[in-house]
Amino acid sequence: MKRLALMMLILMAAALAGAAQEGARTPDQKPAEVKYSDNSFARLSFLEGKAYVQRAADLAYEDAQINTPIATGDRIGTADGRLEIYLGLKNYLRLDANSKLDFLDMPKRDANLTRLRGWTGSIYLDVKGMTREKEIEFLTSDATFYLLENGVYRIDIRENKETEILVFSGVVEASGEEGSILVKKDQRLTIAEGRFQGKPSSFFAAADDAFDRFNDSRQAKFDRPFAKRHLSGDLEAYESELDESGDWMYENPFGYVWVPRGMGAGWMPYTNGRWTWLPMAGWSWLPYEPWGWSTYHYGRWHWGLNLGWYWIPMSGWGPGWVNWWWGDDYYGWAPMSYWGYPGVIIDNFYYGRGWRDYRDYPWNSRALTVVRKDQLMARDVRGVALKNDAVRAIGKMSLNDRAPLVRPSSSPRISTESLGGGSRVILRKGGETGDPSAAGATTGQVNPRGRDTQTTTAGGERKIDPKASSSEGGRKVEPQKKGESAPPAKSSPPPERRIRKKIGEGGGAIPGGTGRSDVLGYPSRMANPQGSVSRSGARTDSGSVLDRVYRSITGSSGGTASRGTVSRGSSSSGSGSSSAPRSMPRISSSSSSSSRSSSSSSGRSSSGSSSSGRSSGGSVRKK
Repeated sequence: MKRLALMMLILMAAALAGAAQEGARTPDQKPAEVKYSDNSFARLSFLEGKAYVQRAADLAYEDAQINTPIATGDRIGTADGRLEIYLGLKNYLRLDANSKLDFLDMPKRDANLTRLRGWTGSIYLDVKGMTREKEIEFLTSDATFYLLENGVYRIDIRENKETEILVFSGVVEASGEEGSILVKKDQRLTIAEGRFQGKPSSFFAAADDAFDRFNDSRQAKFDRPFAKRHLSGDLEAYESELDESGDWMYENPFGYVWVPRGMGAGWMPYTNGRWTWLPMAGWSWLPYEPWGWSTYHYGRWHWGLNLGWYWIPMSGWGPGWVNWWWGDDYYGWAPMSYWGYPGVIIDNFYYGRGWRDYRDYPWNSRALTVVRKDQLMARDVRGVALKNDAVRAIGKMSLNDRAPLVRPSSSPRISTESLGGGSRVILRKGGETGDPSAAGATTGQVNPRGRDTQTTTAGGERKIDPKASSSEGGRKVEPQKKGESAPPAKSSPPPERRIRKKIGEGGGAIPGGTGRSDVLGYPSRMANPQGSVSRSGARTDSGSVLDRVYRSITGSSGGTASRGTVSRGSSSSGSGSSSAPRSMPRISSSSSSSSRSSSSSSGRSSSGSSSSGRSSGGSVRKK
C-alpha cells in the first residue's frame, strides 16, 4: 500500500513538472519548423534623409526606418538621403541618394545565396564574410556581376544608359552578352546593353565624391579596434553600437551582460516599437531604439535589482523572443527568460524559471504588456498599453511561446505623395505618418469581438472586421488557421539575364523584378503623358487609371534625367578584353538559382515569365 502511494506521488510530480515545462524552451532551441536562417533578413542599420520600402506582396511603399527588416522580394529606394543595410556575416550594402534596389533572394537554411537587382543609382558592396565564390550576385539591365572574393565594390547604374563597376579590392566576374570577363583590384569596367565598352582599365582609388566619403566613414566605424570584445561570431558586428549606448557588466551565471544607458524608470523591453508581419517569420518586433536589432532578435532580457533590465547575448535570430497570451479582446506578451519561461517581476524579485502557477501569470508583473486586439500593430505600444487596473480585470492569463494565430491581409488603403515637388510620385500606404513616436497614429485593428482564443471553437476562428485597418498601410488582420504555417514570401521568379532594349524597340519588362510595374514604385518618373517607361526601358502604352491619376497629380509630362557621374582618372589595362581570352580560365556562371521554380502573379509587368539555366562562361541569351 505504501509502495502504491509512493508511485502515485511520483507520477503526480512528473505530471506537474511536465505541465510546468509547457511553453518553455531550452536556451539553444529554435522554434519548430523554422525555414529562415540567421541571415534571411537584412537590417536597415543606418539612414540619413528619406527612404522607402515596398514589401514583396504590397503595391505601395512605407517609410523606411532604422532596424527595418528586409526580406526576399522586398524593394528599397532612397530619395534625398543615403542608407546602409547589414546583410549579415560582416557584409554591408550602401545606397546613395536616388537609388533603387530589389532583393531577389536572401539566404535560407538550405541555401546561402544573396541576389540583388539594381535599377538606378549608386551602390557600394562592402563584403568581408563571403566563404564561397558567387554567394553574392548583382544584376542590372546591362550585366550580371558575380562576386568571387571578399572586397569593396562600387556599382553606378545610369538608367537606360550603362552600368559601371569599380573594384577597390577583390575580384568580380562581369557577365554580358559577349561572355564573361574578370575585373580585378583597382580596375573599372563599363557595360551598356550587355556589351563591354572596352577593356577593364585602371583607376586611382580615392574618395572622389560624397558617396565615397560616406562609405569610407561607415567602414571606419566598424573597423576600429576594441580594447575588449564581448561579442563573437555573427554578433560581433553589433559591438560598436552597443558600446556607444550601454555598459557591459558581469552577472552570474551568464557572464558579461549588456545594460542600456539612459532608460527611464518605467522602461522595459518590447514596448518602444511595434509589431510587424514578415511572411517567413510571422510577427516580428521592430524596435525604435537604434541599438535594438541585436538585443531583440538575439539573446534574452532579464531584470535584476542592481542592474535593472539587462541583455544576455545568445546566438540564433528570432522575430521576437517573447511569450504570448491572447484572449477574446486582448494580446499580451512578456520577455522570454534564458530558460524559455515568461519573465515575472514581483516585489523587486525576478522569476525566470517559471512562476509558481504557470496557468495564472500575475497581472501586476512589471514585465507584462497588454494591448487591445485592435492595437496589435499600433505604431507606439507604450501609448496604447493597458494600465494595471485594466489588466487586473482581464482575469487569468497563461503565456506560451506561440505567437497569435492571426496575420494581416494585403488590402491597404493607398494614397499618393509627390517627392520634392517634382514629377516623381510614390504610392503610400494609407495612414503612414512617418513618425513612429506618435502614439496610436494608426493601428492594426483586429475585431475585439472575434474569437481568437487559444482554445479555438469547432468552427474555427472568426473572421476579422473588414473595416479594421493597420499601421502598416491600413491592412486588415485576418486569422491564420490553427496549425497553418506562415506563408512564404511572394518572391519573383529567377530572371533570365536579358539585355535591356533601347527605348522604342518595344517588348516587355525584364524578368527578375518583383512583378511590380515601375509606374507604381519609387523613384519612377513620368516620361510623358501618353506612355510610361517599363523596367526594360521600352516605351509602352499606358492608359491605366493609375497613370491618369499620376499625371493629374504631377500636372506635367516630366522627363527622365540621367544621373551625374564622377570622373575618375584611368588608363588602359591589358588584363582583360571584351570577350573571354584564351589565356584566362573560363569561369562557369552556373548557380543553384537555376533550379528555382517560377511563379506568376497578377499585375506582373513582364510580357511573359521565364527561367533559364546559365550557360558556361556566363553568356547572356537575348530575347
